[in-house]
Amino acid sequence: MKFFLLSIFILSIILPKLALASFDVNLKYGSRGAAVIDLQKFLQNQGFFKSKATGRYGPITLNAVKAFQYAYGLTSDGYFGKASRAKASILANVGTTPTISTNVNSKIINTPFAGTLDLIKNISYANQPATAPKIKFKLASFSLTNNTTEMINLNNIEAVLTVNNDSSFISFYIKNLYAVYGDNTTFVNSAYGNNYWAVNSQLGIGQTIILSLYGDISPSIPLNAVINSKILVSGVSAMSLTNVYTNSNAVLSGQDITIGTSSLAVKEDSSTPPPGSFVPSQKITAGKFQFTSTADAYNVSELKFIVPGLNNTLSIKEVVLTDNATGLVLATGLIKTDYTNNYSTFDFNVNIPIPINSSKSVTLVYHFNKIINSNITNINIAPILIYTKALNSTGAAVDGVAGNYKNLFISSGGISLPAGGITVNSLRIFKSLPMLTHIPLNNLKISNGSSAPFYKFSIKADPNGDISIKQLTLLVTISDMDKNNFHLNNFTFWKENTDYTGSVAIGQVFYNNFLGLGGARGISSGITNTVAINFVLEEIIPAGQTETYTLKAFFNNFISPSNSVSVSFPSDTEMLDSGRYLKTVFSKFYHGLAQTNMDLATTNYYNFLWSDMSELYPNPHNIFNGSYTNDWYNGFGILNLPLTSQTVTAQ
Repeated sequence: MKFFLLSIFILSIILPKLALASFDVNLKYGSRGAAVIDLQKFLQNQGFFKSKATGRYGPITLNAVKAFQYAYGLTSDGYFGKASRAKASILANVGTTPTISTNVNSKIINTPFAGTLDLIKNISYANQPATAPKIKFKLASFSLTNNTTEMINLNNIEAVLTVNNDSSFISFYIKNLYAVYGDNTTFVNSAYGNNYWAVNSQLGIGQTIILSLYGDISPSIPLNAVINSKILVSGVSAMSLTNVYTNSNAVLSGQDITIGTSSLAVKEDSSTPPPGSFVPSQKITAGKFQFTSTADAYNVSELKFIVPGLNNTLSIKEVVLTDNATGLVLATGLIKTDYTNNYSTFDFNVNIPIPINSSKSVTLVYHFNKIINSNITNINIAPILIYTKALNSTGAAVDGVAGNYKNLFISSGGISLPAGGITVNSLRIFKSLPMLTHIPLNNLKISNGSSAPFYKFSIKADPNGDISIKQLTLLVTISDMDKNNFHLNNFTFWKENTDYTGSVAIGQVFYNNFLGLGGARGISSGITNTVAINFVLEEIIPAGQTETYTLKAFFNNFISPSNSVSVSFPSDTEMLDSGRYLKTVFSKFYHGLAQTNMDLATTNYYNFLWSDMSELYPNPHNIFNGSYTNDWYNGFGILNLPLTSQTVTAQ
């Protein structure tokens, strides 16, 4: 650099000055004529222009003007305007060369050029799937950083495109190619294997910009084709006029764009409520549905749901669709009754955007009337999604209808639904419901030879109506590691603080036998004991009222720290769709449910038997003819079942 400055100083002595030069014409890129020749000769004198004066204001002259402006603290934009002309006129008439005395410029001029112009793949933009056609699709993205000691005047961007590593047919597959670098955009090119743009932009020392390549993807591109774009950027340093290139003057490979088929998948959302039993309240979450897009963005526009049965939706006031993430209401469905096909429908016209490669879930909510229809009991009102329509990113419509309902809709296809539609967990509505709650014992240490409580719980009837309880089952596990012959007998059952044993039958269910536990006979370790408590008549709990029950027993040889009793209250794992009739099972003290009032052979055992007392005709429910009423149910979906287990140990 010292040699450079010394050369300029000597040239300023031996070369003739531009006699009383006056720069009174504004010049810019593309200008031509004698004024440009004068400017080029001036820049030669100053050491910024090293080519022949041609009278054409091209890229070389542009970079020389920028370097001149930068050296003398002017706006380095390449426009030779008023400020630049004034400075040049002074320098030309006094013969000054750029030995600048200001600290900043002196430091730059006296600092040798060093560093690199660095191009790297933009880590925030990964390899992408895409479907054809696409308009203005981002084919590649990079970050460009000036890690040199001088400002860089960018002058060229080169892009090499391939499809499956072949550039032969690029013009058939990619159209309207252009680059965006920083705040600038190149002109649009027809795409070829090799593409070039002459640019005019400055990149300051340490500055980073994003450089991205865009183009239209033709529908003729083959499925599974991989588009790759490689980029090379070049420029000239502002002071020393050093040519700089990214990646050691080699193109750098960008992201892979893989062409595939797009799809919109629909399924039950994993957060949909579990199977359950409900009393109609102000609102109930009926189900949740998830939409997942692949390789394209979609906008869901229509949804149709059904609920089998003509009368099952009589008490539903309205059906609302909400965004599962935000809770915002998306639409209110129109409820219709299809008497021909025996079901109700909910139709929604919606606008639900599903961005590319993402999922969105919606929630279907039932709002009920204040007055509940008395006929609604033991019915499943879970919705079934049978039709979906959406628009893809090009505006083309795709839809899908469940196979069992194809006679109801004309579908062009594009969305796949199961034959029976998208179903969610069962949602059963009853006239009233029991709610069970485990009550922790105050004393979990029990003395040997005592009659003590070892499980306590409550049953509450919903405010909508009375409930009746016939039978419940507890699972009792006894631990006797020291073989002390620890066992329980003389079981009693208490309601609140009253001995209620005379109102129930307590027994062990063992190989289709009901073995009474009210006396000396007991249970011991070795198996999980099933203890059934059967109410002699029925236990009626009035609407809104809670009753508390306790099971007690006599603890024999309960002397070792290893002795313990664990009790749990299980639920039932299935809910039958048809009616239920209470029937005895191999003992008058043990009951199950049958499908008809005369069916004894197929009577099934369940852990919890209860009734919402909804039967009106032909056999109104009462405690004496309960065996013949179709309003008995098991413990499937009952609130809080199974109950928390309880363990007591020896004192």
